Amino acid sequence: MFVGRKMFAVLDRTGELVVKLPHERVQELIRSKVGRGWSPGGGSPLKEYVAISFAHQKEWPGFAREARAHMGGQS
Repeated sequence: MFVGRKMFAVLDRTGELVVKLPHERVQELIRSKVGRGWSPGGGSPLKEYVAISFAHQKEWPGFAREARAHMGGQS
């Protein structure tokens, strides 16, 4: 999913929802074990991306809206 040409959410090859959020929010989700750090190539995780596990799929729409709002505020 994109805002203009900027991606804010995607399903990765494992079936998890990946969203772009502020670094602090990503860290919060990782600490709470709702998500894990994410990297498109398997290297070091990108600081503003988090993969939300399938176990939390009922919450995915809310995370997608949160990521869309975050990206909509960026220029």
